[in-house]
Amino acid sequence: MDVYEAVDSRRAVRAFSDEPVSKEILERVLSAATRAPSSGNLQPWHVYVVTGGPLDRLKGRTTARALAGDPGDDREYPMYPAELDSPYLDRFSAAPACCVPHR
Repeated sequence: MDVYEAVDSRRAVRAFSDEPVSKEILERVLSAATRAPSSGNLQPWHVYVVTGGPLDRLKGRTTARALAGDPGDDREYPMYPAELDSPYLDRFSAAPACCVPHR
């Protein structure tokens, strides 16, 4: 696949399945992720894989926070400028509520 095919076939999925992800798929994804570029080779990520009972408890706590209106943890650094001008602000306004980033 070339880059144009990759861009043309790209899709965003905002619905999730309750089907478990196999260990083999997780390992393949994480292996590929180790080759992802990062600015200045900083590689600022941390990966945690949670399954079974711990995952169920995490889902319960996360759901409770969301239902209580908790906006989530503070960001380590700003993802977007504090003030957005057009056309960016217009694009956020047109996006479904689930897609508008928290600040």
